[in-house]
Amino acid sequence: MSGFIIASIFAVPLGILMGGFKIVEATLEPVTNFVRYLPVSVLIPARLPGVMDTPRVTLGWAWTYLVVAELVAANKGLGYFILNSMRGLFTDQIFLGIMVIGLLGLITDHLFKLMRNWLLPWAANP
Repeated sequence: MSGFIIASIFAVPLGILMGGFKIVEATLEPVTNFVRYLPVSVLIPARLPGVMDTPRVTLGWAWTYLVVAELVAANKGLGYFILNSMRGLFTDQIFLGIMVIGLLGLITDHLFKLMRNWLLPWAANP
């Protein structure tokens, strides 16, 4: 954050000066063009935590859609197990199916967190 603030303090006035005065633009444009082509080595490490969190969140959605699909049109799976248990009024089996889905989601979420912490030790924990 401090790097962004310091860069903004210098960059915004320089950008305004470059836009308003051709001599400033002519002086600073070669420098900015040079810097623009340099690789940004912080960019990928800074983005990786977000990249790692996206599949974790998406996996939660996938579990939900999988169970809904099994409820609608499957002849096996947890959703089908819950639906059959509901038809037979086997409340204990319904809760068992719900608990298994919840535990599978919790385990996969925890595995993603562990993988993120192992692969990206510099990133703050979510």
